[in-house]
Amino acid sequence: MVDPNLQEFGNPELYDAENRWGADDDFYLALTQEVGGPVLDVACGTGRLARAIAQAGLHVTGMDIMPAMLERARALTQPLPLTWVEADCRTFTLAQRFRCVLMTGNAFQNLLTDADLHAFLARVSDHIAVGGTLAFETRNLDGKSYGNASDYTLWRSFQDQSGRWIDVWAASQFDAPTMIDHVQLRRKVRETGETWPSEIDLRYVGVKELNGRLEEHGFTVVAQYGDWAKTPCVFSSPEIITVCRRKERHGIASQA
Repeated sequence: MVDPNLQEFGNPELYDAENRWGADDDFYLALTQEVGGPVLDVACGTGRLARAIAQAGLHVTGMDIMPAMLERARALTQPLPLTWVEADCRTFTLAQRFRCVLMTGNAFQNLLTDADLHAFLARVSDHIAVGGTLAFETRNLDGKSYGNASDYTLWRSFQDQSGRWIDVWAASQFDAPTMIDHVQLRRKVRETGETWPSEIDLRYVGVKELNGRLEEHGFTVVAQYGDWAKTPCVFSSPEIITVCRRKERHGIASQA
C-alpha cells in the first residue's frame, strides 16, 4: 500500500511535465561543481538533476522511495556515471561516503516528525565525508505561495506531456502544534474541465530549530538563502535554502 503522503509522486510523466528545470536546479548543479563528488541525490524523483550532474562529470547516486519514479529515471538514463537506489531516506545504508548530499524539490518537508528528521540527518551524517556538503531547501511558512484555509486559489499552471494546459488549485489547513500544513490540490484540464484531486502533508521547520537540529548531527551551516538568487533569508522569504558542512568526527578524518 502506497503511503498516502506519497500520492503526489505516483505519476512520473505528469510530475516531469509539472516540475521542469528551474533556478533551483541551476543552484544545485553549480554547487556540485564547486564541492565535487561523489554526489548523493536523496529523493531524486525521475532523476532530472542527477542526470545533469552526471553529464557534468561527477558520479551520482540517485535515491528515491518511489519505484515508478526510479523506473522512469532508469529509462531516461544515457551511459552516465549514475547509480539508482530504491530506499527510504530515514533508514538507508550504502557502502559509500559522499562529498555532497542533496535533497531538493522541498522533499525535506515530507519529514513529518522529529523522529523522521533525526533519522534522516543521522543517515546522512553516516554517509557524508568529513568536510562534505549537505544542501537542501524547505519552504518558509511566512512566505508560502499556495492556498490558505478552505479557499482554493490558483497556485500554478503547466502543460502536460500532451500539450494540454493544467491549472493547479490549492487549499491548506495549518496545524500549529505539529507545524504541519494539510494541503489539498486539484489539477484541472482547461479544455475539458477534467479534474483530479490529491493531498499532501508538509511540515515546516523554522531557521532556529533547523540549525539546532543540524548542529546536533555534526553539521555547520555555511550559507542560508531566502531564494535561488542567494538573497539573505529573512522573515518573509519564500524558501530556507541551507548549505552546511560536516564537521570532523571526534578529530579523526574519514575517507570519501
